[in-house]
Amino acid sequence: MTSVNVNFPGRISASFSCENNTRVVGVTGPSGAGKSSLLRAIAGSEKSAVVDCSWVSSSRDNADKNLNTRQVSKVGIVFQQPMLFPHVDVTGNFKLAQRHQGVKALSVDKAAAGCCCEHLLDKPISSLSGGEAQRVAIARALINGPDVLLLDESLSAVDVVTRRKIYQFLKQHCEATQTTCIFVSHDLEDLALFSDALVYIEDGKLKYSGSPNDVLSNIFDSGLIDNPSAVLCGSLRDNSSDADRLSKTPFAETSSWPASVKAISIGDQTVYASHQAAVVENCLDSQVSSAQHNNTRKVSVAVKASDVSLDTNVSMMKEAHTSSMLNALLCKVSHIAPLGSNKEAKVLITLSVLNSQEHFQHKSAFDNPPERHQTLYASISELSVTRLMLKEGMPVLARFKLL
Repeated sequence: MTSVNVNFPGRISASFSCENNTRVVGVTGPSGAGKSSLLRAIAGSEKSAVVDCSWVSSSRDNADKNLNTRQVSKVGIVFQQPMLFPHVDVTGNFKLAQRHQGVKALSVDKAAAGCCCEHLLDKPISSLSGGEAQRVAIARALINGPDVLLLDESLSAVDVVTRRKIYQFLKQHCEATQTTCIFVSHDLEDLALFSDALVYIEDGKLKYSGSPNDVLSNIFDSGLIDNPSAVLCGSLRDNSSDADRLSKTPFAETSSWPASVKAISIGDQTVYASHQAAVVENCLDSQVSSAQHNNTRKVSVAVKASDVSLDTNVSMMKEAHTSSMLNALLCKVSHIAPLGSNKEAKVLITLSVLNSQEHFQHKSAFDNPPERHQTLYASISELSVTRLMLKEGMPVLARFKLL
């Protein structure tokens, strides 16, 4: 386990632990909670902060005195304001970053491609938009090659499709080079999709820490979020005829799908997502059954509670139907509760994704070892709860459009 202890008087006091193989740590919380202070303390830019963490030196002064016996981590930080050098163009910024490169440095070509800024190399800094400047700033940090990369809302001005491409690239880079990345974000979907561990800070104190699923569940249960998202993890299916598999979905007559659409196996069920929404090979191992690890590519998608509707006619699971809702997952109602601070009589339904074969064929738990059910959320009205007579333990179809 890696322990992180930060004490920055008057700003933040937080202690949390992560598995040794944790590469990407997400940090979130309300504005002014102390997230930026946490990153600045870890970066060593706050002299009054005391930091004890194996990712960086516990005391830079002590490390300087013992350079022969202890290596000081190279830490890079990218702020929401990119802070690029205006007197040179984008390529000039990259060349300056190469002057003191670390061993984990990326080439200009790889960093620019991964951060979607290849077309900006000859651009003057003054001509860049906010999102372009942020992408260049992260590429510049990767060219410098830090051991620890700190991102303080560094992609906040970048559109969601490009942003997720960059996060996926960063995660792959961190896993390949054993670089640690700690990123601050208010986007809970990004945090769920790309974090190995998640930290929630409030009023300068650590409130929750642990796996993204556990922390997000605590946040949602506390009523802090009005429209929670769930992340579904599964395995990527080939775009080819698979009649036996498809016969278990609501679309038995479909034998293939467009190349722009990804088909994802969730247990023995299938959901469909656009190429942009599916994050391939970026899924928590604990969420995927052992059967899905055999020569498969893991994939995850985020589904907002507001995008999910419920259908109590579960027999429609095995039939073609006339709804434009492409996705239908057989689930069980796990919990029914008022939805956060929403005053429009909304209710949050927590759903557990089921195995459809067990439900329709009445197989016992002894036939198939129990798996950890994945969670989905639905935000519906109190009137709908009453009209559908929803109860905890009740099977339902969770329907949602192509993501």
